[in-house]
Amino acid sequence: MKKHQGRRKSSNSKVKRADAKLDRIESLLKKLDTALTDLSAKVSAAPARTEEIRPVDSREILNLPGSLQKTVLALIRLGSGPANRVAARTGRSRALESLYLNQLVQLGYVKKGRDGRTVYFSVRQHSS
Repeated sequence: MKKHQGRRKSSNSKVKRADAKLDRIESLLKKLDTALTDLSAKVSAAPARTEEIRPVDSREILNLPGSLQKTVLALIRLGSGPANRVAARTGRSRALESLYLNQLVQLGYVKKGRDGRTVYFSVRQHSS
């Protein structure tokens, strides 16, 4: 009879541990749901991103880091083109130019477009 009581105690403690774990999971899921609701509200309230690119003039180019200056100047000379053509002008790798071009897109100086599988970058020059 004592063997059965020992098994019951053991299984009762396992059930209690499982219940505690389930309670913890439920608590975490509630926190996650709250965080997702807050994030959704913030995203809805954020201003829409415009595709407008601002004109680039020489003063703004001089305020950029040297690596980005070289990239934007090469792109201005090209007018528009994929990262590999910009890389050919700068003498740097395509991957590095792609990184710099995407940084310029984030800053609003360069516009990014796609034609099939090829990604093209273009810059709008300041009209003097």
